[in-house]
Amino acid sequence: MVHPKSVVRSGERGDGEKGRRLMRRVCSNCHSKVQTDSHFAKLDRAIGLYNYYYDGAQKMLKDLKVKGLLKEDKWSDAFQELNYYLWHHAGRRARHGAAMDGPDYAQWHGFFQIFQIYKDMEEIYNWRIKNNKIEPLSPVMSTAPY
Repeated sequence: MVHPKSVVRSGERGDGEKGRRLMRRVCSNCHSKVQTDSHFAKLDRAIGLYNYYYDGAQKMLKDLKVKGLLKEDKWSDAFQELNYYLWHHAGRRARHGAAMDGPDYAQWHGFFQIFQIYKDMEEIYNWRIKNNKIEPLSPVMSTAPY
């Protein structure tokens, strides 16, 4: 499963499909074909779930940008800061945790936080769309847990 905007398998950063085939060969040194197939199917589902939330966040970001409802300084804009954490921190942990069979990182440090961040992003998005302005104070209390 590849996100339509992914450069990893586009050839721009190398041959991702070849890399996947080579990784499957590495796995087969210790694991059965059934176990390897199961692992990659699970990983593809995890990436698909992440892409669902990432795509939703990017749609909201685009809508806010078109309407002029983003601050110029990304780090003083709650929505844009959360977008960064969704992608860079929680998103990366979820995908890497799924790839490495690390359920604690895939779930609690990854997808659980993705869901929390996404809900916060939706609240900010809905408020800005409804009021056609940027909230005066950020509803984001702290970026520490992300």
